[in-house]
Amino acid sequence: MTLLGYFIIVIVWTIWLSTAVRALYRKNNYNKFLLTSAALIPFYSVSFGFFGFQFSIFKILPLFLISMYLLSRKLIRLEVFVLLTYFFMISIIVYFFALYEGGFNMAIDLGRSEFHAYVQPIVQGIFFITLISQLWMLRQNLDIDHIKILSYFIYACILLVLIGYLQLFAYYNGLPWFSYWWLDDAIGRASAEGMAAIANDRNFYRMSSLGGEPRHLSSVLALSLMLQQYLKTTNIVVPYLTGYRSYLTSIFLLSGMLFSFSSSGLLSLIIGFGLYFLLTNFIKMALFVCIISVFFVFSGDYNFINNLVWKLSSIEMVLYAAPKDAFALKAIFDSWIHFIVGYGINLADLFVPDYYLLQETPFGISNRYETVKFPMESSIVPTSPILQILLNGGVFGLFLVLFFAYKEMHSCRRTTKVFFISLIGMLSVSSTLIFAMAWFFLSVIINFEKVTSYRQYRNRNEDNVVVGK
Repeated sequence: MTLLGYFIIVIVWTIWLSTAVRALYRKNNYNKFLLTSAALIPFYSVSFGFFGFQFSIFKILPLFLISMYLLSRKLIRLEVFVLLTYFFMISIIVYFFALYEGGFNMAIDLGRSEFHAYVQPIVQGIFFITLISQLWMLRQNLDIDHIKILSYFIYACILLVLIGYLQLFAYYNGLPWFSYWWLDDAIGRASAEGMAAIANDRNFYRMSSLGGEPRHLSSVLALSLMLQQYLKTTNIVVPYLTGYRSYLTSIFLLSGMLFSFSSSGLLSLIIGFGLYFLLTNFIKMALFVCIISVFFVFSGDYNFINNLVWKLSSIEMVLYAAPKDAFALKAIFDSWIHFIVGYGINLADLFVPDYYLLQETPFGISNRYETVKFPMESSIVPTSPILQILLNGGVFGLFLVLFFAYKEMHSCRRTTKVFFISLIGMLSVSSTLIFAMAWFFLSVIINFEKVTSYRQYRNRNEDNVVVGK
């Protein structure tokens, strides 16, 4: 199975890279590159490790988008310049301060390799800023098939769920299957934590499909359901994604989320749709609240529901389930200066490691100094992308990102602005994985709704022509 996994990795990356390289030099390949990327980025398992770093398509995509934007001979956007300057200046200052204070030596003494200690913040900084910048890097091009790009992603998520059910069938029948992902990555997760071994802890298996960990799969499926909701507002016919059949697709995607048993994915979906209905349709909001209430009321009566929501029973349990996010919250409020400007990109753990290594939980004190051999072997990066921005750039950095993003949407429909607010709500509790994807698709949506592009697209499709035909 491992050999088959590597074979699939080679095939998928060959297809994507060949499409990306052609798009760099041929303008007419740009749309094909975006479509291919949208169809492949949900497959987080199709990753590989190199020099201790994990490479996934969703991580590399922003670099290609920026390269293609610059090759089009357009000046860098003011928003991107301001964000680059702010986050890099804060990071450079804090980086040298950490050198002076001995923060890197402390991390090395606690298990982090010297190479990772000094280089990882730089690599993470590049990834972080390119990820944010991609919102302004999509070329406005009337030949881009925006609706297809969004649709391909959702269709890929449907395929993920189908593969996920095949995965569960394999596990329950004792057949061999892949681990969370196929790579032997920087910290050896593929060899140390097989899906079957983890399942035995609670006597059930969690669907992960080819989406990485179960929580990653759940986050991606939550994003696909939100994007499907957006497509419904465009009044453009997309097979199985809009119209009366779309509800079957929604139920199928939701089933994948439920069988992943991911509390964070479920919470992000509740927040996303809750905000959307609250700001658009009171009746749907009331119905949504009723459904969620019934779901939680009966959580103690059914093992399936209880296994899904037990981490959401209290704030303390939520923080216990997400220790890196708990670390971020404490670090952000450590002092007023960190609250305002942050710690720089991926540098907070060099200054306040105890907030992570010594944590009070509902089950007592968690002392990672004593229970973990190398407690700082890897960087302590919060799961929530919103907390990540706050930790890296403080409230001022978060304000800049959200202000410039919302400003970019000035010509978009009110429904789309509500959709943006809903996405931000989801990102506050979900993973960086869907931050990268959500920011990419948000750029597609904004590009689509620029006045000239949207009107011309609607004129071409005024008869509700089925997308793809």
